Amino acid sequence: MKELEDVKNLLYNRNYKIVVIKNGKVLFTSFDRGIKPIFDLQNEINHNEIENSFIADRVIGKAAALILSELKIKGIYSELISKDALNIFINNNIEVSYKKKVDKILNRTKTDLCPIEKMSYYENNVENLLKKIKIFLNEL
Repeated sequence: MKELEDVKNLLYNRNYKIVVIKNGKVLFTSFDRGIKPIFDLQNEINHNEIENSFIADRVIGKAAALILSELKIKGIYSELISKDALNIFINNNIEVSYKKKVDKILNRTKTDLCPIEKMSYYENNVENLLKKIKIFLNEL
């Protein structure tokens, strides 16, 4: 779990929204919020490089967990994680550490579910989910 502590420390020390490390090397960082950093990670970094990496992220819901599981990460730390996300990681034998677990991820005003959480509610196919996320991000 040393790698999870390392990636967690980087997240907080540099105030990133997401950090990805593998073998002690930082592969990816972002200050962007929401699903965008994970979407960018999935599209910009060679998937073989991401495999067996460790990630720290501020908020992880079902959509993020599905994408990261598909990328075959080794471990994840999250400040806030949904129950669905936690179950996805456990079922895929991914090390998990988190600060707080919630039933579902809410939107920023806490008045409804996060739009990406809604999008992933009935969607378990990562390819379909990525198409929906791309449309969502393009509309912002």
